[in-house]
Amino acid sequence: MPFIDPYVSGIMTGPRRSQFHSAEKERNMNRVMAITVMSLFFLALGCASTPTPKRGPFNSDFVTDGVYEGSATIWPVKAVVKVAVENRRIARIDILEHRTMLGGPAEEVIPAKIIEKQSTDVDVVSGATMSSNAIMNAVQLAIEGASKVE
Repeated sequence: MPFIDPYVSGIMTGPRRSQFHSAEKERNMNRVMAITVMSLFFLALGCASTPTPKRGPFNSDFVTDGVYEGSATIWPVKAVVKVAVENRRIARIDILEHRTMLGGPAEEVIPAKIIEKQSTDVDVVSGATMSSNAIMNAVQLAIEGASKVE
């Protein structure tokens, strides 16, 4: 069936034409609003994250034995950890706070991997990527001496 232009065929005249234009303008305005809201959301997403530290093997030359605390945010995930260093090795990682939607499995797996490998550069947990990265970043920031807990 060929395309019939409502203006050319005279189907839309008078009030129907203005209703059509009003509805079209409203749809366009809704699109513009949706794009604006999405843009603001992604802008906020970028602003709400902790800068990513360089992760890697634990360098015991710069960290003395003690307990260190670090936090990292990769919006909407936030992780706060306490890292115990004994004999110049990461001995224990306690997660003090972990705000997440789906990343719960990372709480058990990532600290164990970091301790085993003595590195904050470990594989993420499938389905919990942001939580995994937030925990690794928090541990790295703690190790870098963000704040020493007495």
